[in-house]
Amino acid sequence: MKSPTIFFSLLLASCMACGESLPIGYVQSGGLLWAPVKTKDIWLNLAGSGVCTRENPVGVLGYTSGWRQPTREELLALYAAYPNNSPELRAQGWILSYTWSSTLGAAGDYEDVSLYDGSVHRTYFFATIDYVSCVHNLRKR
Repeated sequence: MKSPTIFFSLLLASCMACGESLPIGYVQSGGLLWAPVKTKDIWLNLAGSGVCTRENPVGVLGYTSGWRQPTREELLALYAAYPNNSPELRAQGWILSYTWSSTLGAAGDYEDVSLYDGSVHRTYFFATIDYVSCVHNLRKR
């Protein structure tokens, strides 16, 4: 578990690098701004659907465009920062389950990552329903 200071900062949803406050549920980790996991969909609906733009229409911290699905590596880095069914993320309202990545596997499968236990799942069945999170690079506005 993270120190009480870090946990308290997360609960306040402050963005130290940005100097601005984040809405509840949004997290800064690994140079990315993470939108909370709250939407479920099948992969076929996500590809080119603009789900990340629709889920963040108000432009959190002025980021009105450039939202995208995270890669497998980015999801694994988030899990490494907040492991083991993270109470910090759950306190922010996150659903810690399998979350789609934008990573296409070598065999033409799609990969998702469990934010509950860090496991990676590959599926050829594109109608699998998983959760969706969106990220934005903090250095790009």
